[in-house]
Amino acid sequence: MERFVEMKKPYISHVQLPVNDLDQAVEWYCGVFGCRLEGNFGDFASVKFGNDVNLFMWKTETGTTANFTVGGEEYPVLGVEVDDMDALVGKVEVSGGGKLKGLIVTDDDGRRFLKFHDPFGNLIVTHEEPKR
Repeated sequence: MERFVEMKKPYISHVQLPVNDLDQAVEWYCGVFGCRLEGNFGDFASVKFGNDVNLFMWKTETGTTANFTVGGEEYPVLGVEVDDMDALVGKVEVSGGGKLKGLIVTDDDGRRFLKFHDPFGNLIVTHEEPKR
């Protein structure tokens, strides 16, 4: 019987999103999420989140997004954990491009969730774990 070789360190290294303005995308993601610019290469840019996951942003045609639908409801491909949802809401509101999609929702365990679009139409879901 063939045995599978165990992977020593499987992890997500990067996520990719379409944007139509790389400079604006870098400014927005760094401003809202505190990402660090890794490089802007003309056709794509890379920023790094605090947990060392890179976000590759590819310059695409206007209207291209990385969202999908299930039963007619729009879903995001990017989920981000934050430690201060209220501060995040303020950053999105003053960012000049992010569009909130509803209000903060709190589940029975105290987790808070918020969905919003980046300036390019990509839906993002954020969550905050309960304070213990």
